Amino acid sequence: MRQYFKHRNFYLVGLILVAIGLSLSPALMSIGQAVLVLNWIIEAEFAVKWDSIKNNYYLQAFLGIFTIHILGLLYTSNFEYAINDLKIKLPLLIFPIIIASTKQLSWVELRFILYCLIVSVFASSIYSLIIYSSTDIGKVDTLRNISPIISHIRLSLIICLSLFAIIHIILKSGKKISSALNIVLILIAIWFFIFIGILGARAGYLALLSCSIIIFIYQIVATKKWNFVIILISATILLPILMYKYVPSVSQRVSEVTNEINQYKDGGNPSGHSITQRFEYWKIAKHIFVSNPIIGVGTGDINDEFKLYYETHDTPIKKEFQFRAHNQYFTILCTFGILGFAIFIFAFIQPYFKGIHKYSLLPTVYIIITMLSMLTEDTLETQAGATFVSFFFSIFLLSAFKRK
Repeated sequence: MRQYFKHRNFYLVGLILVAIGLSLSPALMSIGQAVLVLNWIIEAEFAVKWDSIKNNYYLQAFLGIFTIHILGLLYTSNFEYAINDLKIKLPLLIFPIIIASTKQLSWVELRFILYCLIVSVFASSIYSLIIYSSTDIGKVDTLRNISPIISHIRLSLIICLSLFAIIHIILKSGKKISSALNIVLILIAIWFFIFIGILGARAGYLALLSCSIIIFIYQIVATKKWNFVIILISATILLPILMYKYVPSVSQRVSEVTNEINQYKDGGNPSGHSITQRFEYWKIAKHIFVSNPIIGVGTGDINDEFKLYYETHDTPIKKEFQFRAHNQYFTILCTFGILGFAIFIFAFIQPYFKGIHKYSLLPTVYIIITMLSMLTEDTLETQAGATFVSFFFSIFLLSAFKRK
């Protein structure tokens, strides 16, 4: 029985719990992190781990994100908010260090983790479908509530990642997995495609379309099979049309956005409208950034700066909708200035373009999904978001998995 209590097994259990918890249970997600930390400490071998850390330049680049938050304490005035912010962003420290300093994942291990992710996401989608079946699809707000465990936007992004994980498994495993399993995976992938439309999350549509186009282009260039151009053009044209025509929530969301923007142009109040409301948030973020362009306002002061703006300026945003930037890039610019922003972008770009997995399917999909999500969300400002970003970055870009 001792073989089942090896540190490697606890390490894999921790990763699996996090993968499952991302879509099914925040508690499982936290338990998984605790298992990883405790196992890493009890395992010891710190000299070996330190060598792995100090010689891994991609790890050091990514740790720059947490580092700027530490440096931002030097000139912040709201330490209570800053400390809470650091707690939320602990996954940005935990996963990279543990995964990068642990023996690399084998392809068999990675594939099993992906299976667990796919099954858990499928279960979450079925649960949401049950809620959706009793929901009035004419009410836009209810579409955001059919995912009670995590936000419908984040669920759509995880589904998109899982869909491409299925493609990756099929391509890499080939004849090593049964045809029956292949059929099941393909059916789940088709369901994921349909369910992204049901969720009605624009971020999910954009991520799916962007990943598809970029991967098609890469395959065309890499294989020089120019007949793929026809497939690419067809897919690019037909995918949005089919989703608009046959998925009710998609056409509904398109109409909603069009009307929302037209009303805004005509002087309508943006309060309560997800797109035009963000336009106002970004104007405020620009004001805060211009006032502190080099090093920003500090780790704990971003929330106070937005509150101060709302109190001292005329704004069309009603009080109940007076939120922050809803854009991770603007949040970083406001908080840490142009210097911190440069470190932040470098943390993602350098490991991707220089690492051993550059241009591979899953790292590419992950980077696209993550960078797009940050355009309309403060992705790292919640523990679930920070966990999603850090966990998959560490799995896909820091763990040099072997293919068996």
